[in-house]
Amino acid sequence: MTSVANNALIAPAAPAAPAAPAAPAAAAAAVVPAAAEAARPTASPIAFRLFLVLNALMFIRPAELLPQLAGIPFYEVIILICLALALPLIMDRLRSDALARDPITLCVLALLPAIVLSLLNQHDTDEAIHRGTEFIKVILYYLLMISVVDTPKRLRSLLVALALYTTVLTVTALLSYYDIVDLATVEHYIERQYDDGDESDVVRLQAAGLYGNPNGLARIIAVGLTICMMEIGRKRSLFKRGLWLIPLVILGHGLQQTFSRGGLLGFLSGVAVLFHSRYGTKKGAIALGMMLPVLVVFSGRQTNIDPSSGTGQDRIRLWSWGLTEFRSTPILGIGAGSYFKRAGNDSHNSLVEAYVEMGMVGGTIFTSAFFIGIFGLYRCRADETVKFDPELTAMRPYVLAIVVGTIVGQFSNSRVYFGPTYMIVGMATCYLLMTSRYVPVKIMRVTPGLCVLLAVVSVGMLMFLQLYTKYNAHF
Repeated sequence: MTSVANNALIAPAAPAAPAAPAAPAAAAAAVVPAAAEAARPTASPIAFRLFLVLNALMFIRPAELLPQLAGIPFYEVIILICLALALPLIMDRLRSDALARDPITLCVLALLPAIVLSLLNQHDTDEAIHRGTEFIKVILYYLLMISVVDTPKRLRSLLVALALYTTVLTVTALLSYYDIVDLATVEHYIERQYDDGDESDVVRLQAAGLYGNPNGLARIIAVGLTICMMEIGRKRSLFKRGLWLIPLVILGHGLQQTFSRGGLLGFLSGVAVLFHSRYGTKKGAIALGMMLPVLVVFSGRQTNIDPSSGTGQDRIRLWSWGLTEFRSTPILGIGAGSYFKRAGNDSHNSLVEAYVEMGMVGGTIFTSAFFIGIFGLYRCRADETVKFDPELTAMRPYVLAIVVGTIVGQFSNSRVYFGPTYMIVGMATCYLLMTSRYVPVKIMRVTPGLCVLLAVVSVGMLMFLQLYTKYNAHF
């Protein structure tokens, strides 16, 4: 499949201008970048710093710590200022030729009509307006991200900030979890567990706001853990490495206390990809094997992935119900946000949710955004990019691990319309756009060949979901 992609899906490299015989290597490299990306101006430092503040507000909402601040639109004010500062860059990203070189962004934009049409098809105009308006906010955040995070230094700064925000979020949740502080916005999540006929209650860690759910919290903790590993790996000073061990331990304990199987599986999947991408197959397998004893810490519910019983079986039955409903409206789906209304519960699987609620149209778009991101990141070979920007090259295994870990986590959580989902997709887009400045051959263009490949991937994903639920759902 790679050879097909190389021939049909990737834009040809821009021809290099002739260099003088005595020109140094740096001068020769200057002619390599793709003209469109290399000539693009960078966003102002103020816009980027405000964007970091905006992300902080997604994790730590002032009103959740101080209820008297409720009603003050901190997030809305900051994002409007950011959008005003970055508007020319955002409009530049929306040009037709720019979108032709950025299929991930095209997928994110295409989800909006898929959401609206899925509800109009069910004659639910009010919900279509509401859902469409809410997703426009997600799109604006995504466009702002890919417009202001436009240098390797800024991407790394964003990743470090996200790790620190996640650590603060987890510390706050743990303080409430252990009843050290009393936060009205953070409630204990108690789940009834059945084991060989015995019943017991498990108190699972959760935060507030966007992460007011153990599974959602576990997935952002997995992102934070990966970033901590990146910083430990790149620091030469033992003291600085030791400092990054502090959030690593806090986040690891937080992940343990969520008791989230999907969160743990997503993190381990990301780590496996990280080791393979950074060290190769053999060394990566050895590194992963050395890490497996750590799983002893995550014993009990979190390492019990038997799909034939417990909540695992309940979720597979929900998937089976949804995929049965999919057959009645396979093109546009039953309507965005309708899964819970009809099944009495969320799908607990973003891929199933996308296909069932938005049909083959929306499901293909959602799946494609992640596929293009993973495929593109995987193809960015280190030996091609390291000579242009070593820092960008060093981040690739970790960004790839975050995206892979997120999509694996999506198999047990409903986050199709969730803003932070597109923060992860945006990381892949930012990385690929920056890489295209140095290695134009990596630019994936919207071509008939790409459309055919994405259709095949989508059908394959749907068949996998159908077969998995068919053989594992017990009624």
